[in-house]
Parts: sequence; C-alpha cells; structure tokens
Amino acid sequence: MMKVEVMNQQTSIDKAARLREMRGKGLAAQGAVKQGVNGSIVSTLSLRNNGRKTEYRIGKDDSGKFICTCAEFGVEAQWDSAFA
Repeated sequence: MMKVEVMNQQTSIDKAARLREMRGKGLAAQGAVKQGVNGSIVSTLSLRNNGRKTEYRIGKDDSGKFICTCAEFGVEAQWDSAFA
C-alpha cells in the first residue's frame, strides 16, 4: 500500500512539473519574461491579485538554488525537494 501512495505522489509531482514547464514556456512565448540584473522578471495577470498585472522575480540564492517571489513557489517548496 505504501509503495502505491509513493508512486501516486511522484506521478502528481511529475504532472505538476510538466504543467509548470508548459506555463513557463507559454509566458516566455508571450514575451512576459525579461532578464533582470539578478535573474528574470515575469509579468503576468494574477488571479490572486484580482486579475491585475503582477511581477515575479526568479533567480538563485547564494547556494545556487532557484528562488521565486510567486506564491506557488513557497507552497511547492514544502512538498517538492526540487524547489528547496
């Protein structure tokens, strides 16, 4: 039973990663991603911000791990070690 739960969790993580990648590629294709001094800046409409334009910053911390100012990153970091 435990093995099935782990496999289901991994499948869910893989699916979420594919969806994030597709969304990122879509944002890049729309020209929403710009290079900043310390990483990238993504401008998009935010459902969490009543549909207003929002900017998120993506970069790396001192240890070389990716960081992002979006809410999803903080949530996913709790569940997926690839985020932290």
